[in-house]
Amino acid sequence: MILSDPTVSALDDIDVTALTSPTVKASDVIEHFGSATKAAEAIGVTRSAVSQWLMNEDRVPELRAYQIERLTGGALKAAIDTAAA
Repeated sequence: MILSDPTVSALDDIDVTALTSPTVKASDVIEHFGSATKAAEAIGVTRSAVSQWLMNEDRVPELRAYQIERLTGGALKAAIDTAAA
């Protein structure tokens, strides 16, 4: 979609990562499950995958974050709480 209204700001002015990034951190996942090995087993990934999340700025991939939210009964949230913003 092309915006023709010159009064509309460009998307470059918005921190899109803050809007779309899941809030689940790999370190929180490991703490919740007790170890990287236990977290990997619960999620159904390799321990190496969990380690890669730690090395990737402590970020869990978006779809895994939603899976983790379901596995933890909401203890770890995948979506940003827009009400707190």
